[in-house]
Formats: sequence, structure tokens, C-alpha cells
Amino acid sequence: MSNIEIRKVTINDLDQIQKIGRQTFYETFASGNTEENMNKYLDEAFSVTKLTTELSDKNAEFYFAMLNNNVILL
Repeated sequence: MSNIEIRKVTINDLDQIQKIGRQTFYETFASGNTEENMNKYLDEAFSVTKLTTELSDKNAEFYFAMLNNNVILL
């Protein structure tokens, strides 16, 4: 039986959280938006600067669910 590990996201996970966030948002909302609007939002909302700020916020916590060393989406 496999165990799911929950681990806190750190600034070292920025690339992975950016990729997952962009992909998930795109898959969820692209059909109801123009390509131009999607690209603008993705560039702003998932920029390195914005994600760094969010990951550095002492009042926020982000976690990955890991299965066999791979991030899984729940």
C-alpha cells in the first residue's frame, strides 16, 4: 500500500508550484476566456515575483501531497 506524504512547499519549489498553478488554472478557465486574457492573467498571477511574495508570507502556508515522490493533485 502506498502512503501519501504531505509536505510544506518552500521557495525551492517555486518552479513546480508555478507550473502546477498555471496548468490547473488554464485547464479550468481557458474555455471561457480569450487566449489574450488567459495569457495576461497567467503571466501576472503566476509570476516569479508574485509567487515569491506569497510563499514568503508568514500568514500563508502551501502544501504538496506526494505519492512515490511525485506531486499529486487532490
